Amino acid sequence: LLNYENAREKIIIRDILENGEVILDEIESSFIEKIYPFLKKQLIIDKDFLNDNSLEQLVIKAYFDYLDGVIDVKYQFFVNEVEIKDEDLSNYQKNEIKPFLLELEKYGFENNLLTKKDDIINFVNSDLSILRQEATIYITSNLKKLFTNESFKVKMVVNKKNESILDIYFENLDYSEEELYSIYQAYKKQKKYILLSDKIINLKSQEVGEFVDLVDELEMDSHHLLSHYENPLYNIFKMQKNTLEFDFSNEIKDLLSEIKNYQKNEFPLNDEILKLMRPYQLNGFKWMRLLLSKGLGCILADDMGIGKTLQTIAVIDSFNFDKPVLVVCPKNIIYNWEAEVSKWAPWLTKSVIIGNKKERIGLFEEVFANKINIAIASYETIRIEEAYLKEKEFALVILDEAQNIKNPMVERTRAVKNLKANYRLALTGTPIENSLSDAWSIFDYLMPGYLYKYQRFISEIAREENFGLMKKKLLPFVLRRTKNEVLKELPKKTEELVYIAFNDEEKKLYQSELLHAKMLLENDPDNRMRMLANITQLREICVDPHLVYENYTEGSAKTETL
Repeated sequence: LLNYENAREKIIIRDILENGEVILDEIESSFIEKIYPFLKKQLIIDKDFLNDNSLEQLVIKAYFDYLDGVIDVKYQFFVNEVEIKDEDLSNYQKNEIKPFLLELEKYGFENNLLTKKDDIINFVNSDLSILRQEATIYITSNLKKLFTNESFKVKMVVNKKNESILDIYFENLDYSEEELYSIYQAYKKQKKYILLSDKIINLKSQEVGEFVDLVDELEMDSHHLLSHYENPLYNIFKMQKNTLEFDFSNEIKDLLSEIKNYQKNEFPLNDEILKLMRPYQLNGFKWMRLLLSKGLGCILADDMGIGKTLQTIAVIDSFNFDKPVLVVCPKNIIYNWEAEVSKWAPWLTKSVIIGNKKERIGLFEEVFANKINIAIASYETIRIEEAYLKEKEFALVILDEAQNIKNPMVERTRAVKNLKANYRLALTGTPIENSLSDAWSIFDYLMPGYLYKYQRFISEIAREENFGLMKKKLLPFVLRRTKNEVLKELPKKTEELVYIAFNDEEKKLYQSELLHAKMLLENDPDNRMRMLANITQLREICVDPHLVYENYTEGSAKTETL
């Protein structure tokens, strides 16, 4: 772009560019002072003309320095290596340096100083190619440091304060607390770079992103990032970052190694249970036993039918608690639990909490008074007796089919979460049934706070695109094996087809019901519902006539054979 002081100059320059020639006449001085400086790179000038008019090459040397948060520029002018002072510049030379000065203005220099942080960042991150066309550039070592974006490095020190609490803090001598806060805030404002006292930080780097994520994950105060913080032990699993440096105490290192190699741990286990367990079940027992012993909750999410109950009973027996264990499960399987305990660990005492309110409270009182090992109650019972149970404390609370508390808003879920226990365990084949929020509620029971408060989880985490992130967070506390994975360890399915004849009375009932069904079908052939009802009734007679006729007394051939 050319700047014209008047229409006459514009006409002259256009004529030169379009026609290749112009008659100077009396405009020679105007050409030399105002036009030639802009066109010298596009023109071939006769040497005699240059010599006659003192148009030797003017060289600009610019020196850029950075000090006290400001970039300053000093420049000198040379012709044939002889310096020319500002006051000695000809009009032509003054016009020749205008493009250089205009370029400085574009970068934001005022009175040869660049003071605004955003302007400094822009200057440092540009290639300065146009400026280099106009002048020879020299940059001091102070400024060169800015041109090399500083790699962001911090180190977090992690110690164990007690069995369930971590002591954490950032150890860093390169950044002040105020600078760390500025980096955090600039990242949140989605800026690309930030200028500190003597360095520029690239805020789009992975290191800065992981630093900000960690501050948020551990809910640290961004104003005081060099302070010590107490954090729950489970947050150690949020410290597995790719680029950040962590200084774990030996105690923490040993803990992480134990959890990683949980199969190698040994725990006391009754020989009667041990001989029943398959290798994958023994590993499941060790995994739960280890995490619980470290004060961490966990979810056993094995497929149905591969022994979650046996593994859990082994955990109960291994601890030898001095307080009762509470198993909470759907109403229809409370007797299954009673039967499983009797089958796998008959030496453990147990009580099924059923009946009216007085009977339920009485059974709970008996559990605590007689130190019964296991109380088995339904989710509904826990909801109804919430006020009573608030005053009681269990050694371990186990939720079977824990997806029953996936909705955090219902009374049942609130009652379960209000139970007091030293340890918490969940069993479910479907920790996430419909959405990521299902897992939040179960983890809020196991380890409140691990997946943050509900509103933050819903607004920031529970999105489909975050499924991979969620999986990474849940993985340390969820153990899932499918039937296909452990198929080699399971016994082969045995199928045997047995034919059983009706006894005489069954045969009469079946034939009578069949004849009745045929008559109904002939009278109303389009009644499909009636047809299905009759087929169902015939099948029930084949199983046991008691299912159809309450007063039937002649027995069932199939039941007797089984």
